[in-house]
Amino acid sequence: EVTKHLDPKWAEDNNLLQIEKKLFKHGENSGHNRKQAVGALVHALITSAELKLNEKFEEPLLGWNAVLPEEPLQFLKSLKETVSRHVIQLNTVQAATYRGRKVVLSLFETLSSEAEMLLPSSFQILWKEAKSVRDQNRIVCDYIAGMTDQYANRFYERLFLPGHG
Repeated sequence: EVTKHLDPKWAEDNNLLQIEKKLFKHGENSGHNRKQAVGALVHALITSAELKLNEKFEEPLLGWNAVLPEEPLQFLKSLKETVSRHVIQLNTVQAATYRGRKVVLSLFETLSSEAEMLLPSSFQILWKEAKSVRDQNRIVCDYIAGMTDQYANRFYERLFLPGHG
């Protein structure tokens, strides 16, 4: 599906003609082959990038942008669409995304309203010193942003699920 959007010349120049087999082949060394294929894709896209100067910037360093020529750009767009359709839109992935959103929002609401009781002492100090509710919310956001997924889930379970406290 993705390879039909591969420009043959660009694919050959970047050793990508067999990429689909390497990405989706099952069996011995399939994990290694997939890792090698992803590495080859990343390498091909990075080495295809070109620098273009945007003259609108006064500072020369800020004016440079990395852009992809048409062939790799079309391939990248096709790859993104395929990943979205076959991975991101899977109901299992969507369910995990929904659950993650619910965990983060529940933690934010609870920590915002019970900060003095539930935040670690270092964050409690910052929260108390905050000059506005907006600043306090920012501190709660920073605390949640620093959590790993596993820690956020455990914290959520301790707060909301019986028998996990």
